[in-house]
This record gives sequence, C-alpha cells and structure tokens, in this order.
Amino acid sequence: MNKRRKHIGAILGLSALLVIGTTFAVWYQRVQHTNHLVADTIRAEVTENYTPGEPENTVTKEVSFKNAGTTDVFVRAANIETWEKKDSSDEHMILSNKLDGQDVAVKNWTEVFSADWQDGGDGWFYYKHILKAGESTQDILSSVTFPDYTQPVYQEYEDADYSLYFKVEMLQASTGDATLNKDTVNEEASQTVFGKSLFVDYDSSTVTWQ
Repeated sequence: MNKRRKHIGAILGLSALLVIGTTFAVWYQRVQHTNHLVADTIRAEVTENYTPGEPENTVTKEVSFKNAGTTDVFVRAANIETWEKKDSSDEHMILSNKLDGQDVAVKNWTEVFSADWQDGGDGWFYYKHILKAGESTQDILSSVTFPDYTQPVYQEYEDADYSLYFKVEMLQASTGDATLNKDTVNEEASQTVFGKSLFVDYDSSTVTWQ
C-alpha cells in the first residue's frame, strides 16, 4: 500500500464587533473603544490531541476551542475536509467526501458536540453557551475512522491525501449589567457578523440560535 498523508489542522477566524450608536464595524482580534482605555481582546485557540499516522483504521483526533482573549464570546465553528490525488496525467483531482450519502472518512463526534452545539444550516455549528474569557469548550471530536481500501468502492481513495481542518469564529458577547440594552447589542452584533438571531439566558450563560 502506498504511503498516504493525512493533514489535520486548524484555521482561526476571529471576529469582533465595535458598536457606536447604530453603526457597526467588524474588527479582527481586537475590539477598539473610543474612550482610549485598554481594549478587550478576542483570541481563539484550537486545541488538538492528534496521533499522526497513515489515514487508515481509526486515528485519534480530539478537538476543542479555547477563548484565549479577555472578553466573553459567542462561538461558531466549521470543518473542511478534502480527498485529493493525482490522476494519470499528474493533474490534481478532488474526490468526493461522500459515497452513497455516507462519509468516506467518518468523523466520530462526541456526545458533548451533539448536546452543546447547534447546526446552523449554513455550514457552521453554533456553541450553545457563552464562552467566558480563559475557558475552553469540551472536545467535539474524538477520532476519525477511515475506510477499508480493499473494498472496490474505496480503492480510488487508497493513494489519496486526506485533509481535515477546523476553523472557529468568536464574537464579543455583552454580558455585564453596565451594558445598556445588552439584548439589542448582542442581537444586532450576531445578525451583522454571524447572520443569526440569538436569545441569551444570562443566568445560565446559555444561547439559543435561530
């Protein structure tokens, strides 16, 4: 069996929102205030426990997200996977991620992922809690299971390179009592950056996405 490479990485997408009256501006990594005080920061980290190896059998791949900034945030995450190989003309070709509606590489999501994340129907999964500064989500993925390449339906994938990447976006959450109309601020911020409506239960720090 020829060597196959598996690339599993992370792409960080950081989004913050500056609110000035009814004017919105999107910033990256830092929320800038007009009062010249020290600005809150938004910094996302993808934490991975990954066992390098050939894309065969089941490979450990544990993934979680950390709010490494100084402000509470709303979170959404997505994954991107590809199977790629060269054809007989040495041209790159992309293979389908699914056969007969089933994933070729099965991502083994955790029970926590099903409980704590909501499918937004837009390619993103939305975290159903406010992620406080310095805290992390629990693992959303435990491993990836690859197919039996001896089966005829999977033989085309035997020499292909498999890549799986995660990306995460974080949006500042207004949670303090000092923020006037924080429900409106959070709603308009979410609509502007994520394109989603939300309801926040501040006592339990839970978020319902719509």
